[in-house]
Amino acid sequence: MLVAGGYGVFSTPQHPDEDVYVWASGYLMHQIATFDSRFDPSPEDPYSRPHWDPNSEWSLGMGTSTRLIYGLALSATPRTRAPSRPYSWTLPSYQGPETAAATGTLRLLRGLAVLSAALGIALIARRFGWAAVLGAAVILAVPGGIATFSRAWAEGPLLLGFGLCVAAYGTRWFSPALGLAVTFKLTALGLWPLILLRRGRVIRLWKGLIAMIGVFVLLNPPSWTMGGPLYLVTLTKFRQTAWMHQSSEGAFLPSRYFWPFELAAILVGAWLVSRAIAYYRATRAQDIHATIDSPAIAPGTSQ
Repeated sequence: MLVAGGYGVFSTPQHPDEDVYVWASGYLMHQIATFDSRFDPSPEDPYSRPHWDPNSEWSLGMGTSTRLIYGLALSATPRTRAPSRPYSWTLPSYQGPETAAATGTLRLLRGLAVLSAALGIALIARRFGWAAVLGAAVILAVPGGIATFSRAWAEGPLLLGFGLCVAAYGTRWFSPALGLAVTFKLTALGLWPLILLRRGRVIRLWKGLIAMIGVFVLLNPPSWTMGGPLYLVTLTKFRQTAWMHQSSEGAFLPSRYFWPFELAAILVGAWLVSRAIAYYRATRAQDIHATIDSPAIAPGTSQ
């Protein structure tokens, strides 16, 4: 992951969505630094000064924790900076050189995305072994796979979120990890049914639900004025509406939408194969012991 992703950091063309994430990450750090407490957008410029508006594209379209990871990197390195203006796919006034991330800044955040993805795969490999390595190879080998994890958007942090969930499975930290993963990207909502597995969460179900939902709400300030966990309904509807708009001339299905399913299929398949092998070996061992323990029958006699 590090080698392939590192190559992609320098070879992958810049994508406008990366400019969006870089600006949004810088703006989030500005909000934190200035103790921003407004939940309504600026009437003069609601697009570039949305504050914590729960209905802004920034709150609805990208996870807070992904922006926080990139924002911390921007703040920690003095030579990097976010674009002065946000990019917009639909507003011509927000398109131009001032909306593009600088090359050095972009490469830094791309490197952080690759590092996040590599750490996520490493955490998954601790539990699934070589199946995780195979999964990483597959999702990188598909068309667009390297670009998916070497761009400064949500995919690298999302894979980190998946890895944290796998690492926390079977501990009391599993429920908070599920809540954290959704703040990287809404795709991780597909993991939430795992909270029903007692073996995974360890603690009582009601405690697990409080921990999972509580982490999501805590890390999502826009949800504070939208009913807390009910904000998930708003997020889901926004993603559905956005996808339908993008699919107006045909289904919008970029390759980065498929890697979670590809990785999950490989891991589940490997787990099933390992269980089948273990079952076969146990059955075979029982048959051998039964043969050894059975009394010998002398020739010419019958039982």
